[in-house]
Amino acid sequence: MKSLFHKDINCLRIKGQRIDGTWQEGDYVPDPATGDPVWTAGGRTPFVVSGSIQPAKDALLKNVDEVRRRRGGIRVVYATDVLRTVEGDLPPDIVLYEGREYEVFGESKYNSGIISHNRYYIQEVNDR
Repeated sequence: MKSLFHKDINCLRIKGQRIDGTWQEGDYVPDPATGDPVWTAGGRTPFVVSGSIQPAKDALLKNVDEVRRRRGGIRVVYATDVLRTVEGDLPPDIVLYEGREYEVFGESKYNSGIISHNRYYIQEVNDR
């Protein structure tokens, strides 16, 4: 696996949970004085996946909706690890690349018999 997906890719996973139907970023952490869990707003957990980041070629972009194509900043990640996308119930993972943050917005699974992997579409996030 390492021969095809040999680069470490830094990512962030947003911590949180749904409270009264609304996603709240944060986590329960022990209170230093009492040890009781206390909700603390915010929080991102860094993690690393092994993969490859490539420019999105025109043939791949035809599968991306028009609004995203017009915004630009799209790349493709090939990895064997699983990333969260905007299509799930949880916030999407963020890929850190060349000093910028990219949101994972789509995926395709490949089971070729040689090496199974995922192709993820990522787009630069300008408002973070």
